[in-house]
Amino acid sequence: EEVTRLRNWFRRTASHNTLTLDNRNLENRQSVTRKWQPEGDVQCLVTENESYEGLTHRRTFFFVDGTYFVIVDEASGDAAGTVNLHYALCDGKVVVDKEHSLLLSDFEGDVQVKLQCFVPEQTEMKEEEGWYSIAYRQRTERTAVSWNTPKQSGKPVRYITVIYPYLRPAEAPVIEARFADGNIVEITIDGKTQTLKP
Repeated sequence: EEVTRLRNWFRRTASHNTLTLDNRNLENRQSVTRKWQPEGDVQCLVTENESYEGLTHRRTFFFVDGTYFVIVDEASGDAAGTVNLHYALCDGKVVVDKEHSLLLSDFEGDVQVKLQCFVPEQTEMKEEEGWYSIAYRQRTERTAVSWNTPKQSGKPVRYITVIYPYLRPAEAPVIEARFADGNIVEITIDGKTQTLKP
């Protein structure tokens, strides 16, 4: 019984770095690649999935200057409820800063990461149960969070997540992000602004 419970926990959609509606498992796992641009200073991948009846999840990945990642998630359609954006890091010490909507690693060694999510109004950040497993019946705890946003029928919910790895003794960068016109995203890293277009 315990093995089944753990298997179900690891298999559920909310245990992965993705978007859910009301923390439910995906109803449809068929995704479509809308764009794939692997060349240049800004590489881009756009995928889309009708995850639930009445809700389409569009996810855009940008890999910028070979340095950091920007992930744009959009939940659109007639479905209403709470949209949940889930992220988990590897094991190790992580500072959870709900005021600034970010995770900041404090791992042993030089390699660190900052994950900051720029969210719609009325979004609540929650700490969640987090584990990973690399062997049968063994698990290791890790930091996991979700950003939870009410969604009305017909109105999209959009998030911008920036994942920035860095090396100590450097400090974590100051990050700002916003939607400009339409799907255009403006990212500012330590005062330097870049425009990203899917």
